Amino acid sequence: MTVHGYKMTTTASALNESTASNTTNSTLDSCGLSEVPAHPFFIFSYSTVFLVCLALNTITMRVYYCTSLRFQSSVTVYLKNLAAADFFLCLVLPLRIANYANKSTTMRLIYCSFGASGFYLNMYASILFMEYIAANRFLKIAYPLKTHVLQTAHAARCISIITWTSLSTMALIYTVVFLSTSWGAAPNPHAIGCESLHSHQVSTVYKIIHCVSALIFAFVLVSLNMFYWGTVRRLRHAHTPMQSQRSQGKLGRSKRNMLVLVVVFCVCFVPYHLAEETLEKIYRKWCLVETTCCRRRRASEHELPS
Repeated sequence: MTVHGYKMTTTASALNESTASNTTNSTLDSCGLSEVPAHPFFIFSYSTVFLVCLALNTITMRVYYCTSLRFQSSVTVYLKNLAAADFFLCLVLPLRIANYANKSTTMRLIYCSFGASGFYLNMYASILFMEYIAANRFLKIAYPLKTHVLQTAHAARCISIITWTSLSTMALIYTVVFLSTSWGAAPNPHAIGCESLHSHQVSTVYKIIHCVSALIFAFVLVSLNMFYWGTVRRLRHAHTPMQSQRSQGKLGRSKRNMLVLVVVFCVCFVPYHLAEETLEKIYRKWCLVETTCCRRRRASEHELPS
């Protein structure tokens, strides 16, 4: 009877320890990085951008798609595609805001599978169409007496189709791989954002797309500045005292148009690529500190004698 009682006591003690251990582990897992609330800076920033861009892009879409244009040049074709990319990019922002504001795994799955791919698809489409517009304007200044094949409206439509197809293919590959390998998976407690839901396959695809996107951004940034300085140099050489006031006005307008492209690109995209990386690192460190404190606090609570 004594031996039997001892065995019962030992078994009960082991069960209690196992239960306590499981409770502690689950409690500590609830302190994972994937559950740390997002920095309010991102929520405020994207909400402001969404409201402003929605109003401006709605007006732009109305001008390009709801009014009849008598003549469509290559630049007009690119501008219409640029307006569409900016408008759809704006429509994706609410999902990005909800992802930062909501800790729900379901919301994160929806954003990381559809919202993120749509966001980057339209953002890099905008970047590329700005590059095409700058290249067209540079060709017009470099070769004013002839029309290059790339300056025709037909070529612009073909290039636009290829651009949308290529970017959509990359976005579709990421979405399909994510849905097939990561949908419904438990978040990784040691990562934040969409990375907490990435499987090995998704992580590989993401790294490849991220490298391609970085190369596109760097190439466009460098080439836009080269187009601008090339335009300035050619206009300086073309400027003569014998030119009419009308000709000088057209040359000055061409220079201003190229400068506007460079400024808009630097204002809209350079801060995002630089600031987001910096703020993301700060945010990760903050999350790590918060998670470590949470784990230590929860562990000390369970170590206290009842």
